[in-house]
Amino acid sequence: MTIGSTGLCNPAFAPYEQFRDKKDLKQDQPTVDIYTISASLYYAVTGRYPTDCLSRKVDDEQLVPPKQLLPSLSNAVNEAILAGMELKPENRPQSMGEWLRLLEKEKDIEEEIPPGYERLRDLLAVQNWKEADMETARVMLQVAGRQKEGWLDTESIEKFPGEDLRTIDQLWVKYSNGRFGFSVQKRIYQNFGGTKEYNREIWESFGDYVGWRAKQEWVWYDNLTFDFSAPEGHLPSEGVLEIGGCRYLLLRRDL
Repeated sequence: MTIGSTGLCNPAFAPYEQFRDKKDLKQDQPTVDIYTISASLYYAVTGRYPTDCLSRKVDDEQLVPPKQLLPSLSNAVNEAILAGMELKPENRPQSMGEWLRLLEKEKDIEEEIPPGYERLRDLLAVQNWKEADMETARVMLQVAGRQKEGWLDTESIEKFPGEDLRTIDQLWVKYSNGRFGFSVQKRIYQNFGGTKEYNREIWESFGDYVGWRAKQEWVWYDNLTFDFSAPEGHLPSEGVLEIGGCRYLLLRRDL
């Protein structure tokens, strides 16, 4: 089966912008092709059509992560597919090279884990999610030099070293089989149309989806779920972030 980025559009494999006025489509061509290839890879590895772009955009249907359908799928392939199928072109990799580099994350994180993350790795490996969540907070405060303050402000979030952020995220993604992690939360938040600017409806919808809200109220830390029954994206809790800082973390391009 050959699927091109021009001609008739199949909603299962074409991005939403192909169903709009096409006069400006040429400038978006790389991201159109990336969406098409990612959707095709989704079908190839799962045997199921991905949720089409119109249903996702108009009816707010969620794209089921391919790893949820095929648990043996690597985290790298899962995340590359999801990144390539972001609804908004600006949220996708901007070139084929950038998309292909996502697949290079296939390397085993255990082989290249930097010093200081051994305890987090060990806690995640035995699925001690609550202790791992607290260790994540401790490590982030240490890296940012904010142990005394006990929380991360917006400036420290934006300046947080990308290598450390990716290490934390990849450990969570690896040991949760793609269920938890900052990059997982980022994908979900962006699927709701989230940006750095506060939008109450979007933020509450995100909170409902990841289980940070229950019965229209934000839950306390002790009421979070620290096992695999937790919703996708439930952890890490990001409790050490400044109010509103979570949005800045989730929009980091290096996740």
